[in-house]
Amino acid sequence: MGPFARVVTTLAPRAFETAIAMGFAVDEQPDDFPLMENEGESEVAWDVGYAAWSRAAGLGGVAARYAQREAACWRKIVMAVPEGSSVLLVTHGGVIEAGAASCMTTGEHTTLEAGCDYCEGVRLSFDGTDWVGIKVLSLQSNGKGGS
Repeated sequence: MGPFARVVTTLAPRAFETAIAMGFAVDEQPDDFPLMENEGESEVAWDVGYAAWSRAAGLGGVAARYAQREAACWRKIVMAVPEGSSVLLVTHGGVIEAGAASCMTTGEHTTLEAGCDYCEGVRLSFDGTDWVGIKVLSLQSNGKGGS
């Protein structure tokens, strides 16, 4: 995995520690990562999979607005690196599923009932303007949708 032009984590110590354990120095921990309002949890729980986040993102409520803010944050991070470069973003609890649902509104991930487990995530492709591809990354092929 890698190389990465930037390694970014949320402020959560576990995200920072995960990047370090993976062998990557953390370049940035932005303090403006979106947080979902408590009302959003009535629309979608943190521990649901990609499909539930995709459904919630399509409803236009609190969870959808959170997912859109998450996608905007990811776009800002990606836009700050040279074209053709990669970014490693290490997050926690539902963030990947929410962001993926807003970045990529179609694709296989929208049917996956399971979400990320520890050390799992997605690889998104960005063409300089739009998100153009997604691949769910899993440490094991256990029926959760990864490869």
